[in-house]
Amino acid sequence: MQAQPKPNVLSAIDKSLSAAEEDSLAVKLPTPGIVLLTGETALDLIDRMSTNDLQHLNIGNFTPTVLTNPNARIIDLIWVSLSERGVLVLTSPNKEQDVRNWLKSHIFFQDDVQFADWPHGWTSWGIYGPKAQERLSALFPKIEPISSTYTYAEKDAYMWFTDEPVNGIRLLLDHEKSEQAQDLWSDNSAEDAAILAFELLRMEAGIPASPSEINAEYIPLEVGLWNAVSFSKGCYTGQEIIARMESRERVARQLAAVHLEDFAPQGSKIRLESRSIGELTSIAHSPRSGWIGLAVVRSKAIDSGNLQCEIGEGAIPGNISALAGVRHLPWALSESTPA
Repeated sequence: MQAQPKPNVLSAIDKSLSAAEEDSLAVKLPTPGIVLLTGETALDLIDRMSTNDLQHLNIGNFTPTVLTNPNARIIDLIWVSLSERGVLVLTSPNKEQDVRNWLKSHIFFQDDVQFADWPHGWTSWGIYGPKAQERLSALFPKIEPISSTYTYAEKDAYMWFTDEPVNGIRLLLDHEKSEQAQDLWSDNSAEDAAILAFELLRMEAGIPASPSEINAEYIPLEVGLWNAVSFSKGCYTGQEIIARMESRERVARQLAAVHLEDFAPQGSKIRLESRSIGELTSIAHSPRSGWIGLAVVRSKAIDSGNLQCEIGEGAIPGNISALAGVRHLPWALSESTPA
């Protein structure tokens, strides 16, 4: 049985949550895979292989899209942008080679697509909260405020506005800027608390992560990746299945919020009156609301509202409810690990 975090750990997590609400919280996130494609049809390749419309990208703006197989199962959620070097693709952590192989296997003989090298040492950060811009100014003193209409794209960094899991700024930094950010923003004594606070925020916001929810078990709409899917673009792999789900306005499974009375491991079956309705995909302990998590469950099971259920082999009592709004996240923690 997983122990409840110690009081000093809970206090540190609560402090990080308060920083994201009232000040700023800087979090060093797991580094995404980085794939750079060049050639005249590089963007067309990704567009015809993924769920979103990528024909109107701007330099510095990262657009989410999902690579899916013929059964519409997720290969990976990727984020795509144009850069001076070519088409820049950010994958989930540890998924770079899978994405490379998938794209390479679908290059046609008439395509003009090459895979270029990207320098090592880049890292991913998030700064969240009302004073995120002030925190950023310590690293980039002369930068304009990052907003939904202004992004930053230079050789040493990419920065863009995000509202996931709360309003803030996402950063991709080269080796030199990464070291500077580490010196400015990383407090070793609070780093774990910041990461755990970030995980709690993303679960509370109903944002799926790789590999917990973003994996080959699920179709994008089942885990809430609606914003990464275009229903008006041309054909792509897996489109017929996804379009049919959307046209029927019904998905068989969906992401749901979970509150538990005690710890249950990821993958635990969720039962309602001895009938399995889904499984727990993420879990963490909140200093404010106890054990919380996300689950993928049968849609029909939660149509009636909040449900009392049992979770895992220990029959942990829990409560499942539909998410008020479902959004998506590019590269959250590689695993949801309770403190």
